[in-house]
Amino acid sequence: MKTIESVGIIDPYSPYHGQCCDVVIEAGRVVAIQQKKDKIRFYLFPALTDVFGEYNGLYFPERETPEQWKQAALSGGVRYAGIYVPCETTPELFNALQQQLRQQGFYIRCYLPSVDTQGRMAPILQAYHKAGIKHVFLPYKPIEDTRLLTKLLRYLGPIDGTLFVYVFDRGRYAEAVAYESAFAMLYGLESAPFVAETSIIGRVVEVLRYTGGKVHFSGIATAKGVAWIAQAKKEGLSITADVPITHLLYDQTILKDFDARYKFAVPLGTEEDKQACLQGYLDGTIDFVASYHAPRTPEEKHHPLPQAHFGIATLHQLATTVFTLGLQHQCIDSLIERQSYQAAALLGFEPQPFKEGCDLKDFFFYHPETQQIQQWYAFT
Repeated sequence: MKTIESVGIIDPYSPYHGQCCDVVIEAGRVVAIQQKKDKIRFYLFPALTDVFGEYNGLYFPERETPEQWKQAALSGGVRYAGIYVPCETTPELFNALQQQLRQQGFYIRCYLPSVDTQGRMAPILQAYHKAGIKHVFLPYKPIEDTRLLTKLLRYLGPIDGTLFVYVFDRGRYAEAVAYESAFAMLYGLESAPFVAETSIIGRVVEVLRYTGGKVHFSGIATAKGVAWIAQAKKEGLSITADVPITHLLYDQTILKDFDARYKFAVPLGTEEDKQACLQGYLDGTIDFVASYHAPRTPEEKHHPLPQAHFGIATLHQLATTVFTLGLQHQCIDSLIERQSYQAAALLGFEPQPFKEGCDLKDFFFYHPETQQIQQWYAFT
């Protein structure tokens, strides 16, 4: 039996939310919760959800092994995740992967591409339906065929599914590392106009107005994109959105030295874009922060900026970023609720709140002084 003292509970769905408690643990479960008045030493919070990140363990273990992904997730306070496997495969293989990770304590949804690179409806939609898959992901090349978008949303509607849309037009701006700006022009950075984002959002929103359904927009990175999401939500459309974690931490001036570590899948915006994304996340216009976890080997990154691969490892930063922003802007309760319960619900999961008898595997502790994330068994 173990007791962790002076724990501040941040769990909006728990009867102990906002209280300082001593937590008594036996065999990984909470056997007693003793309320007290004391200075908080640690915060307890429900496991977070990463709504989008890569998983390389199936095909590219040189980038990241399954064990490395697991450790990154635990360091980031993550148990729920929507993962994209960067290779074509089958629903059966994805289901096997989900089961494998579930046995290790992770709740996973795999994003399955619904169309081929020419934008045609893939026959495997029928296999998705048979397998009970409700999350369809549009590939990095945008779909311009409104007939196809209409079919996808009508397919998902009756099964309460969600269409996940990557909002940057990577097909037309394959080498872009930044959105257009005076800085990008001055430094000769490959760039894309903001309409590479807003044109995709606008097309999907227009079809959504017609068909109804649910859409998640992934990779919002510009002030214009945030404004589009705000307007669509104001209309009452059923949409959610995420911003990459990198775009809350950096703007494109980080590329002044052409450092390939900062070459991301989503181009970097200006400081104005960064602040708009940050404010949108804090006020709920942007629902979630996504890791966009995409580790690359040193060989893939050690090139001049134009030749280097896109991607960076970020999964381990999720919880510390949420806590830093939430405590700094006094909105930690809202961020935890969205990043845990609401993001998990988007993926079809229902986390259990903190209470007597709960399994602490699904909760993490945050140390405000060291900014470290740990689980109960790490306490001596």
